[in-house]
Formats: sequence, structure tokens, C-alpha cells
Amino acid sequence: MINILIVDDDIDKIAKVISCIRDKFEDFSIETAVDAFTAQRKLVSKKFEMLILDLHLPFRTGDLATNDGGKILLGEIYRNFKIKSPEYIIGLTQFSESSISFSKIWNVIEYDPNKLDWHEPMVEIISHILKCKRNSSSAVIKTETLFVEGDTDRRIITDALKLFYPQFFEKVIIKSCGGATFVGREAIIWGKSLAKNADGVYIKAVALLDGDEAGDDAKKEIDRVIFKDSAESKTFKVLQLSKKLTKHIIPLYSKGLLIPITFEELFVSSYWQHAESMDWLEKRQSLDNLLANPKSWDKFNISLKEYITSLELSENEIQYTLKFKKEKKEAFCKYIIGLPEEQRKEAYQNIKYMLDEVLVTLSLLTPEKSVKVAS
Repeated sequence: MINILIVDDDIDKIAKVISCIRDKFEDFSIETAVDAFTAQRKLVSKKFEMLILDLHLPFRTGDLATNDGGKILLGEIYRNFKIKSPEYIIGLTQFSESSISFSKIWNVIEYDPNKLDWHEPMVEIISHILKCKRNSSSAVIKTETLFVEGDTDRRIITDALKLFYPQFFEKVIIKSCGGATFVGREAIIWGKSLAKNADGVYIKAVALLDGDEAGDDAKKEIDRVIFKDSAESKTFKVLQLSKKLTKHIIPLYSKGLLIPITFEELFVSSYWQHAESMDWLEKRQSLDNLLANPKSWDKFNISLKEYITSLELSENEIQYTLKFKKEKKEAFCKYIIGLPEEQRKEAYQNIKYMLDEVLVTLSLLTPEKSVKVAS
């Protein structure tokens, strides 16, 4: 098995690189980073045999890419003793002018999405690394994986998995990093890799997305890159949170408020009452965008607050017109995980329904043993 880290912020380029590798090799595992900072963290925590590095790279997510971004990361690999240096590094770039001063040691391959010239040198390098590793006893086993948006989501789901399905706890890896974009990218990478187990069966993954705008955008990006009914699409499933998992939210929908279902909405109102008492909640921006029928609000004669009041929401329902402060999700996570076991089981009921669907998708749980949730 060869561990490969691709550092690039172009998902289409990443998909083509993975397809190139997959066409020639089976024994590989791929991770990605979109900026130099994330790449450094991955290189500190894990040993990669191969680093495929875009030269035109931002230092952090959200920064503008610079022509020497890849070179700066390369310098950090040499300088930082905590970084586990890859055995082989290649530059892969569309910007040939950046390659001149990249490195005196490592090669730069010129990438063109419309040509295949870059395939051959990459295949030869990987073949060389695999040949060197043939006598090595080290191996990386890819297993069923659930990708989630946030670290607090991961910790609560992990706790719920231990409570309800301890027999599957060591059979599922739950990964999180940075929101819906992370989940979307990982789903694409997983699909493109077409990983199989020892029996030649595709290893499955689940991409869990919130039912909000960011989740919608990530789902669209997955659908754009992974074609429907392709072999790649059959290796993972996208689960997007919806009102079918939150019966306590349905009354708001019936009254005309389309509340986006994110992870926190899976908890019933008593836990939101506690959150409100702790000042963990705040007003939603642009609440008018959540109106099922915007024309029903006569904005010239009554305020939005007056219109919401006219919907006659109960006290519990009004809480869901708020949302969790981003910086308070950690406190909520600690509060939930710190509850007594029986109370956590009660709090996690909607998460259990979601876990049932995840475990069925990963072929760990049979549909007959899962709890059906009405749509």
C-alpha cells in the first residue's frame, strides 16, 4: 500500500490524478489538502510515501494562491523536524513559470487537463515507490468510513455509536475536518479511488451533509464530478439531513417556516431550552429567506417579527427560529456527552435513526434491524 497526499485546491484536477493512478494501481490510499497549512498538519500526523504538490497554492483556506506556495511548503518540509518527510515529492502544475525555482531535487510535471502527457511520469514514479515497498511489512487497510462536517458532530456520533452499536465501533471510521466542503471533497476522492477489500468488493463510505445551503452546494459539487450510475457513485452514499429525522421540526414547516436541518436540529426542544438558558443561541440572519411562501408576508404593512408572531408558533417552536453560535457548539457537545447514559440515549434518538441508515449503507446492519423513519 502506498499513501499519497495530494495538495491542490482544484477538485477536477484531483479527480483526474486519482483516475490516472486508479487505472494502473490498486494498492493505494489518497488524502488531500487544499492549502499549505492543512498539508503541514497532515504531514506531521502521518507518513506519506508520495506527495503530489501544486506549485500555485494558498497558505490557508480562503487566502489567494501564490506562485511560490508549493515552494514555501517544500521549504517547511525541510525545516520542520516534526514533519514526516515523504519519500518522493513531485510538483504538478499548469503554471510552468513556477517550476523554474521549485527544487534542485524533485521533478515538476506539467499538467494539462486536455492531454495525457503527464500520466506516464507519474505512473513510473508510483511504480518505483511500490517496487521499493514490496518487501515492507507495513500496510494501510482502508475501511468503511463516515465523513461528517464538524468535529463536534464527529464526537457526538462516535458517542452514539458506542451506546447503540458497540459491536460496530471499531468497524467504522468517522472523519471530520472542515465543513460541507470537506465532506464533498472526501466523497469525490473516495469515489474516484474505487477502493476494494480482499474479496474484491467495493469498500463503502457515507457523506453526511447538513440540510442547509452549504450542504446543498457540496451535494451539487459531488453530482458534478461523480456521474450518476457510474461505478464511482456506487462506492458511497450522500445522506443529507432533512425533516424526516426531526419530527419536532415538522410543525414549523406546516406553518410556513422551512428551517434548515443541521446537526443541532436533531435534538428536541428541551436541549435547545438549555442552550438558550446558557446563551448559546443567536438570531438567524435573513429569516425571511426561510418563508415557504414569501408573498404571504405583507412586508410593507407589518414587520417580519410581527409576521412570525402571526404564525402562532409555540414557545418550543420559536426556539428553532434561532441557531447555535458557532463558538458555542463545543460547549453544547460537552454538555450532551456529559449527560448520564440513559439521558444520552434519549437525546440521541434522531441520531440513532441516522446511524441506522449509515450502517445499512455500509452493509453492517440489515434493513430489518434498523428503525424505519417515516418520510
